[in-house]
Amino acid sequence: MGTEELARIRSAWRNLYANSQENMIVLNDGLEFKDAGATSVEMQLNENKKSTTEAIRDIFGIPNDGNYEKFIKQAIMPILTAFECALNKAAFR
Repeated sequence: MGTEELARIRSAWRNLYANSQENMIVLNDGLEFKDAGATSVEMQLNENKKSTTEAIRDIFGIPNDGNYEKFIKQAIMPILTAFECALNKAAFR
């Protein structure tokens, strides 16, 4: 976009939100909405959380896609069930 188009968008934006009523914005031509409500520190923390989660998944071989539920049911739940049984057995002797 050129400077003229950007100026028209800015002007239209100001006119749209000049009143106190709630309005709706329609994005077209491939435009995407990005929330600017978060501070740069919050956005960086969120990005760090995402990359840490991905690193942990990579280390333990946890899938990121639709196989996640299957992984939990087949790999994690049997371990947790065995752990729970061992705790119950030890607690109720």
